[in-house]
Amino acid sequence: MLKTCRIKLLIIVLVCMFSLLTSCSNVGRLYTLEEVYNNKLIDKEDLLEIAYYYNNVNVSGIELEIEQLSKSTVKQIKRAYKNEELKDLYFIDLDKIYVYKYYETYNDCKVVEVRSDYIMIDCYFYEEYIIDGVKFLNFTNSFIRVYVK
Repeated sequence: MLKTCRIKLLIIVLVCMFSLLTSCSNVGRLYTLEEVYNNKLIDKEDLLEIAYYYNNVNVSGIELEIEQLSKSTVKQIKRAYKNEELKDLYFIDLDKIYVYKYYETYNDCKVVEVRSDYIMIDCYFYEEYIIDGVKFLNFTNSFIRVYVK
């Protein structure tokens, strides 16, 4: 009887572990803009369009609608950010991670800006950041990220 209980308990533990592992694999990865470009996940035309929106969003009032992303995608992006940027902080609350700008999807790469309440950093802004001849003004690599599932 005791042996049967142990086997059942072991099966339950294994099922729980497997479900945790498979639910985590649903989360994609976050890359820098330069990484996705260098790995040819986006092309130069995509890069030019992203730069257009990035450089003009605050000047011309172009609206970037975060609502275009589904709630599940936003949650996946937050989890990816938590897993990659905040992995040493076990107490992370996803409500303190913000996906606040969405630049569009290019070849299944969702270009977003992500920040959190957990990281206080001195951000270095490049007046001009150039990727293959494409200029990004007042750019910081730490905020703009590309989510790839």
